[in-house]
Amino acid sequence: MVIVGNDAYVAFDYSEGHASVAKFNITDKQKLVEVQTKRIVSPSFTHLASDGTYIYMGGHGTLGENPSITYFAKSTFSNLGNLNNWETLQGQTYPIYSSTFRVGNLIEENKAGGGTALVTGIAVQKTNENLFLAREFNNTITVINKNNGAIKQTLTYTKPKHCRIDANGFLWFVH
Repeated sequence: MVIVGNDAYVAFDYSEGHASVAKFNITDKQKLVEVQTKRIVSPSFTHLASDGTYIYMGGHGTLGENPSITYFAKSTFSNLGNLNNWETLQGQTYPIYSSTFRVGNLIEENKAGGGTALVTGIAVQKTNENLFLAREFNNTITVINKNNGAIKQTLTYTKPKHCRIDANGFLWFVH
């Protein structure tokens, strides 16, 4: 969940016929608004983070595309509901849910170790370039350069999830 002013943005995974990112006003918690105008089924975004300029989304494939792929993308808050609403970390845009599902950067998984693409946490530093994707079921946190999408390193931890960056820019997570 990302809170900006009175708006709380949430990602809620696969939801047949609905967008996976929505928001509600924290003063009226009973009214959920789908911010994406295109209803979707895949890919499914499950976690959100923000550096104050962009909202970053992490998720996984659910349909015909390879389910062992982790997706991540970014958008400005004002562009989140537009048809071409997401960008890769290199700044390219793609139509939402194009036939090839190239809506953001991809990380291929090695399933030999029994891992899965399920994102269990995402965090982004406001003043530095690091974006962190936790994947509990393959025991990794992938450190990505948020400016160009390059994978900087992959850290091994037992079942990492629920990432957050503190006021000093340090990564915290449950494992």
